[in-house]
Amino acid sequence: PRTLAEVYQRLHQTGPALRYAQEAYALALEAKNELLQANLSRLLAQLHGQRGHYRQAYQLAQEHSRLQQQVFDQEKTRSLADVEARYQSQEKERNIKLLTQRAQLQQLAARQQRTIRDAALVSSVFLLVAIVVVYGRYRSRLHTVNLLNQQKKAIEQQNEEKALLLKEVHHRVKNNLQIVLSLLNT
Repeated sequence: PRTLAEVYQRLHQTGPALRYAQEAYALALEAKNELLQANLSRLLAQLHGQRGHYRQAYQLAQEHSRLQQQVFDQEKTRSLADVEARYQSQEKERNIKLLTQRAQLQQLAARQQRTIRDAALVSSVFLLVAIVVVYGRYRSRLHTVNLLNQQKKAIEQQNEEKALLLKEVHHRVKNNLQIVLSLLNT
């Protein structure tokens, strides 16, 4: 009906154009299509103006302005809601990225702490092994020194006994020689 109304308006047949425009307006009201209502109210205002019904034309022009403003406000609200939704989704994506980066940093820090702990543990084990080896060598040397001291004491004792025996032998030889000399003198 709208197209027919526009065609009849171009043909300057305002009666049929007005009738089809009113039918289209009624259908737009049923469909609750405000943009179509706004365009049809403008068309109706033009048609009433052409027929000389200026009061109705004025009212329809005001209706057109009101509907146009309402459609504009709805579009503005919708676009603001879209912008807000995009902003919130971008904000959520940024938050997700930040949280992901924080999680990665925490994982890296935990991995670094494990590495440090493992390195400290390995170095502690090496230090303990080194201490055990050094202590073992110390004990081995101490044992060797003790054995050498014992052997030295044993050798010194043997040397003292030999020296004592040697003195005893010298003394007996001397006595025997004196006895032989006394016998020879006699």
